[in-house]
Amino acid sequence: MKSTIHALPILHAGHPIWYRGEVAAVASNGEVFTVGWLDTQDRPVVRAMAIAAFEAPHLSDDQQFSFAAYFLLPEERWDDLCRASDEVVALATGLPIDLIRRRRILPSVRTAFCTPERDVVCA
Repeated sequence: MKSTIHALPILHAGHPIWYRGEVAAVASNGEVFTVGWLDTQDRPVVRAMAIAAFEAPHLSDDQQFSFAAYFLLPEERWDDLCRASDEVVALATGLPIDLIRRRRILPSVRTAFCTPERDVVCA
């Protein structure tokens, strides 16, 4: 009989992913291990929050959730969806409505470059 104890990651060294006030997963060693059952629409949110935990472990749970909103609904996609109601966007994307509401209140991350104009200067 082969032991798998050394193949499992050390979960206590991972990052807890708090979602809706509960620990939903643990992000450890580049993988996400859920704690219990997650609904289908919640899985991409928890995975995106885990990406935030890997990239910036100092982020709070709220900041991880905001990152998930930006990650799952980037500017290009959000431009097409933002005029619809939250319920319609949730149905169209398969994402939870609380994520849609969070994305709606977040500012745009698009950077606009202004075109330089020549000013007439008298010397």
